[in-house]
Amino acid sequence: QNESKMRILPILQFVSFLIPYAASLRIHNASRVPSTLLTSLRHTEPNHQIPKTVSRSTTHLSVQDTSVLTTALVDSLPQCNNVVTTALISGSVGLVSQLVLTAILRKSSNPSVKKDPSYTAHNIIALILMMYVSYIGVVGYYLSPLLSTTISTTTTRLLTHNPTSLHLASVILGIFIGWDIPTTLSIPKLRKWDVIIHHVCMAIVAYYGTITPMLYVLYYFGVVELSSIPLVIHDQLDHACTTSEKVSPRLEKWTNGMKIVAALSFTAVRAFHFTKVTLFNFLPDVRFALRNWSLDAGVSRFFLQGIGVASLGFTTLQLYWFSLIVRSVLGGEEEIKVVEDSA
Repeated sequence: QNESKMRILPILQFVSFLIPYAASLRIHNASRVPSTLLTSLRHTEPNHQIPKTVSRSTTHLSVQDTSVLTTALVDSLPQCNNVVTTALISGSVGLVSQLVLTAILRKSSNPSVKKDPSYTAHNIIALILMMYVSYIGVVGYYLSPLLSTTISTTTTRLLTHNPTSLHLASVILGIFIGWDIPTTLSIPKLRKWDVIIHHVCMAIVAYYGTITPMLYVLYYFGVVELSSIPLVIHDQLDHACTTSEKVSPRLEKWTNGMKIVAALSFTAVRAFHFTKVTLFNFLPDVRFALRNWSLDAGVSRFFLQGIGVASLGFTTLQLYWFSLIVRSVLGGEEEIKVVEDSA
């Protein structure tokens, strides 16, 4: 019964992501929006209560409302000038790191590490990656300079070309295609078809994130991954417990403690905040843009409809994973393992 449930959601998610992917083929100059459209939308669109962040390309207008530290943090964020180059670099770094770490860990004196070095190497790289994208997401989404009380509008959130969002989407695209999907296929413990489908969907989402590098890319590919950090740590600790001949009380204590931390962070970030941002910020922005769209918008209506459907697919998946974590906390390890492998 659990296997049949696991087969349904990834398939639905995959289908929902094919819609915006197909729509992306109809987009022309998605990151360039006519000034007439920007002006008309800015005078009529609602200003939702979400972080007032904008592209760094416009921060020269005013930084009066930002502190020196905030400005320094935002200025430290990477930008992307070439999607292909960034994706190739990130994918190559991930793959080379996997091969090097696996070779090093194979010589480890720790039995649990030596038994499956490629799996441990994957977790190490995933942990570093999650920390990197989380930092970019949090700083880019919450701390960008506030230009004015009206700058954070549907236009700036959906249409403004954000070079940091472009960098993040390019990194995710490259890392999934060049490292994550190949290693998932090659490592038996990770080789689960539902996980593979989910990661392929993520690569597709990252692809059209490079076409429309909007503000929300920083949230969905950055802020959300904060919850993946304790999940990866718990995954490795649990792996050590299951592969060790004798589990020390200290290791068992750390594993159980991290399980609670992972469950709480997933609940706060993905089950609640992810759902809140999608239902009350992102989808209202998409609906408003659709109601006020014109032929010269630079982004097709079908594309906007597609990313709206995809966001609902994501939200459904997060809530399903949340239900698995609740069941895990109430008793049982299998459910949280599914979340760790997929998130």
